[in-house]
Amino acid sequence: MDHNERMIKRQVLGVGHRAILRYPKGFSDVVLEEVTTLLNSVEQKFDPEIEVQATQITIRNIGFANLLFLAREATTLRDILWQIDCGKADTMKRLKTRFQDIPWPIYLPNPCKLALRVTSTRSRIFHEGEITRLLEKAIVAKCPGVNLVSLRGSEQLIDVRLFEDHLEICLSLGKGALYQRGYKEVLKGTASVKEDLAQCALRATLSFVRNFKGRDWIPREVLVPFAGSGTLGFEGLFTFSGIPKSLLNRNLPGDRLPCSPIKTVGHQKKMSINSALNSLPITTKFIEIDKAQALALEHNSNSIVAKLGLKDLELNVYHQDFFAMPPSANKNVFFPLNPPFGERLGGDLNIKSLYQEIGRFMNTWQGSGFIFVPMLELIPAFSKEIPKFEIEMRPINHGGKPMTLLMFTMP
Repeated sequence: MDHNERMIKRQVLGVGHRAILRYPKGFSDVVLEEVTTLLNSVEQKFDPEIEVQATQITIRNIGFANLLFLAREATTLRDILWQIDCGKADTMKRLKTRFQDIPWPIYLPNPCKLALRVTSTRSRIFHEGEITRLLEKAIVAKCPGVNLVSLRGSEQLIDVRLFEDHLEICLSLGKGALYQRGYKEVLKGTASVKEDLAQCALRATLSFVRNFKGRDWIPREVLVPFAGSGTLGFEGLFTFSGIPKSLLNRNLPGDRLPCSPIKTVGHQKKMSINSALNSLPITTKFIEIDKAQALALEHNSNSIVAKLGLKDLELNVYHQDFFAMPPSANKNVFFPLNPPFGERLGGDLNIKSLYQEIGRFMNTWQGSGFIFVPMLELIPAFSKEIPKFEIEMRPINHGGKPMTLLMFTMP
């Protein structure tokens, strides 16, 4: 065992760690439920402590292998920031010493493309450019193969925050993009909903519906109007079928670290593959009126079935007007609704009339689901058309703008 291996065993694998979980605003309860469930499914070498804050969740005393497990399997997270050092840094000398004392070769692949994200708030050392320069010099001195690049072109990301002279240095296990699944090979236009937000909306609504239909209720069919790039339907596979996200077999930044415990990670991946054998068969129907978008959806549907390697998945794409579909009395249909608004609406269509029409259509189908509502005045336009439905509203943030997630079900 060489020097670096001994350090990895002592400083990474042999101790509990602190990490910050980032996720879409407004869904702390949903994220906490998923994270807790995942952690309870694997062996814990330590005893994790979870603290929920306004915009993030902090985990203390968690094993590094289980942090990697969360990065692979959690569907609601945007990023996991693994703290590798912290302490007082009120002078340039202290800051420089902290940077130089970190054993960078056990944390960073050498070579690799690295991005640095530095912020300083209410601190004596406020020049972020100088902090970045000192950090870069300390890293390259021990890892000469590291190449500093922009975030877009990077393989790894280090996040440095100096707040009131307290320094935190974190290594991102997802580079701020755990929501990227890699299942869309063809994309027409821009996806209007990120995958982590889609998951949070799906899971929040599932919990809401179960209050009326029982704790084990699962839809047998997911029907996605205004399907667009298909995010809401594809994410439903993980929410409702119980398919583990890791089956997509994406290589995450954390998997490439020198300190990544290969044997433990391999065992966890094997467990995930075995759990996929118990996944529930659910039919997903995408309804898209745009022909080019529908063709892209069909390609991506075939691609995700191949990547997951599950024969029972049924994904169907319909190139037609959603409102032309005949209603069904099946109450086990789930509708994730993201109607076009803003630039997506186009033309001179009246958005209030659109929400009223969607409400009338939902009233004939009598299923369950949710709808993103960009303006408060649209809530009654939709809800008045479904008088017998139970509804619940949750304020969220979508695309940097305040919005309402309106959940509904026919009890």
